[in-house]
Amino acid sequence: MPGLADMHVHFNIRGSAGLLKNEEFATLFIANGVTTVRNMWGHPDILAFRRSIEQGNVIGPQIYTTGPLTDGNPPVRPLSRVVETVSQATDAVTSDKREGYDAVKVYNKLSPEVYQAIVSTARTLGLPVWGHVPERVGIEGVLAARQDSIEHVAGYLETLDRDGSPGKVSELVSATRSAGTWNCLTLVFYQGAVPADVASRLLSKPSMRFVPPAVRDGWKNNRQLASLTAYQFGRLRLYDQKRMEFVRALHQGGAKVLLGTDTPNQFIVPGFAVHEELRNLVNAGFTPYEAIDAATRGAAQFLKREDQWGTIAVGLRADLILLHANPLEDVGNVNRRAGVMLRGRWLPEEELQGLLERLAASYAHLPAK
Repeated sequence: MPGLADMHVHFNIRGSAGLLKNEEFATLFIANGVTTVRNMWGHPDILAFRRSIEQGNVIGPQIYTTGPLTDGNPPVRPLSRVVETVSQATDAVTSDKREGYDAVKVYNKLSPEVYQAIVSTARTLGLPVWGHVPERVGIEGVLAARQDSIEHVAGYLETLDRDGSPGKVSELVSATRSAGTWNCLTLVFYQGAVPADVASRLLSKPSMRFVPPAVRDGWKNNRQLASLTAYQFGRLRLYDQKRMEFVRALHQGGAKVLLGTDTPNQFIVPGFAVHEELRNLVNAGFTPYEAIDAATRGAAQFLKREDQWGTIAVGLRADLILLHANPLEDVGNVNRRAGVMLRGRWLPEEELQGLLERLAASYAHLPAK
């Protein structure tokens, strides 16, 4: 089968809180058959890391990346690129194009005027627009602008909370399909918001061996989650149910979806989480074929790279996974690898497991945070 694509990841950049080295990210992706990723917060570090992979200095996936996270004032996250005027918006998009990023990343606090300037400039320069739904623009405004991708199914549930009229779900699904907007679901991201007793269970998963102790400790002691009340957790679970119902509606209505994980957020281990998300899609009503399609051919179609990867055909990039069992019978069989071929280089499963074991061993002397 074709190699997998995780369409929402965050490599580490200088000054960020991430404690996974980018080379470790790369190992975890490849060892899980993930041969392509879409990085959703760009930085010169990421461009340099991409060049290292392309030059053969690092074994890693093909990277597509946005420019810097672009937000209004005050920004949601530190280190964001703050854009407050139409002129700044034009300059920001022009800079992303010049620096070699693949898209512009929009975020929550952008004003409607600045958002429209970003979209307009991006269209002129041939850059897609990926990201969140700015609060003052709203889901209807984002769909009217034909934003290329929406992350985390953002904006929809808030609108449905305000307008629960019959037919509103169908209206939003139809508008999404008509806009040609893809949704990167990241259902596994929401599953990381759990109380302490569940957190301990998640931290016992076998894949946690391949995450540095300080990262695991940070996940365990997340103060933001620890402060949530039982009532608030209950509301999160209710939103999980509503989100899953809306994802089913998107899928049944013919809207396009992508598989992404938002790694390395809470309990989301790079590479391993892709297999969890495949199962999430099946649980949402996708057939195994449809779930796999979202992480292979669909991802290539979204990026307009169908002539390069995403399917198995003569002349395409040789990013492949050889399996011991049929994944169309059980999507879990995607994880039963005999090996991975990365750009024509064969990596047998024994070698991949060796990479993982060396990674785990390298953490043995490291303290928790």
